[in-house]
Amino acid sequence: MDGQKSSKIAIIALSACLIVSITANLLLLRGAGTVKPPFKNAKAYAVTLVNNELYAQAFDQLDFIQKNYNLGDNEAASVLHQMGEIAAERLRDPRLALSAYFKLKEYYPNHPLAGQVDRQIVAQLDKIGNRGQAQRMLEKSVSLGQPASEVEPSKIVAKIGDRVVSSDEINDAISNLPPSIASQFTSPQAKLQFSRSYIGQQLMFEAALRGGYDKRPQVLERLEIAQREVLANEYFKENVANRVDISSSDIEIYYEMHKNQFGGEPLDKVRGEVAEAVRLEKMAQLQSKLLDELLDKQNIQFYPENL
Repeated sequence: MDGQKSSKIAIIALSACLIVSITANLLLLRGAGTVKPPFKNAKAYAVTLVNNELYAQAFDQLDFIQKNYNLGDNEAASVLHQMGEIAAERLRDPRLALSAYFKLKEYYPNHPLAGQVDRQIVAQLDKIGNRGQAQRMLEKSVSLGQPASEVEPSKIVAKIGDRVVSSDEINDAISNLPPSIASQFTSPQAKLQFSRSYIGQQLMFEAALRGGYDKRPQVLERLEIAQREVLANEYFKENVANRVDISSSDIEIYYEMHKNQFGGEPLDKVRGEVAEAVRLEKMAQLQSKLLDELLDKQNIQFYPENL
């Protein structure tokens, strides 16, 4: 009897061990399916999904990454920003995009990207028809005007929500125009006309930002061209236009050599026109000299036969 009893106990013990072993193996197998790959592999997989236009899957993979990896603030904010862009631009799902953008702003308010997503949030709010909230956010993020509390009431030209445009801002905008055009906006009525055009232009600019026009490839290309022109013009102004010096003798000599150009009028009557002609001639000479110097420094060679 003792032998049979011992045998039964051994069988029970062995069965228990087998059960524990099987259970442990099952748990290990089940856990193996949820083992996280290294972060760089998980991120590379998300990139692969995007490159193959599997945007919904890429969004889910990025969501998995930001929820399951111990990311630093920079990386976490970047992942949320990518999720927002995928949802907004690829999936055309403004609510999904807003969830990512708002999470970025709430979780990482001091991160630089938190300030950059304001325009994206405005655009997505606009798309779901929440224009009131979009306008309120836009008023906080656009450059047009100032808070009303910062401007003297006597200088307020126009109000846009709780922001205002001051007479100083209008006068600065007019002063940036070429002198011949700026001279047309001296009277109050003319300044009012300019203010309407100026504010309207700014509002169109804001509408373009809401619509994502600033991300269109053809727009970015034109912006780059405009930037080159502005910078080149500034360089020209500083190195050519501002260096032209006109003396009285320059005006008199030019007048004597080009009397017919001024209809034979006395110098005193056409002195301003002569001075402008002298200025343009000197600018052309200085510009030609500057271009020659720049071309020589770069050792530029031209092949006109190929034109």
